[in-house]
Amino acid sequence: MLNISFFEQKIGSQTKVEFYDSLNRIPFSISIGSFSSFPNAIYARNLSINSFVDFRFNKDSGELFEISMISINTGSIINAEPFLEVDPNHTFICKLNEIDSVLEDKIPTTIYTKNDLFCLMIGDLDEAKLNFFQIGTDIYLGIDENNFLKSLVLKSLSNENLNSIFGF
Repeated sequence: MLNISFFEQKIGSQTKVEFYDSLNRIPFSISIGSFSSFPNAIYARNLSINSFVDFRFNKDSGELFEISMISINTGSIINAEPFLEVDPNHTFICKLNEIDSVLEDKIPTTIYTKNDLFCLMIGDLDEAKLNFFQIGTDIYLGIDENNFLKSLVLKSLSNENLNSIFGF
């Protein structure tokens, strides 16, 4: 599991979300920050019954700079909106706390979707006990009381975005 922490940014983060199309063959990819060249990366991955998510952290700073949802197990999708208490007025930098964290896992995942929301939950948990941090406009990461990454949330998605993510 990924042990992470958050530090408030004074200036909003530059984020870019790319959705599946004929060129981008994965459901979505989120780039955080601006780089003239790709930084050396620490890869953290979770593969659970065809749902595959990849987090990339800058090896030098430990900062999260990319999230890619590589594949989605359509059997793990629940049409419901989980309880999310978020603060859209603050943006945070996400950093890897332990470089030696387990970086490849096979933790079960569940995907929630409702209206304009995509929510990936990692592991068995009570989402009401998560703390959510905005890392970009309408992009949130949720951690438990031990600072382990448990959730990725995209809000304010269009129907076209959701169709691109799920392929239907």
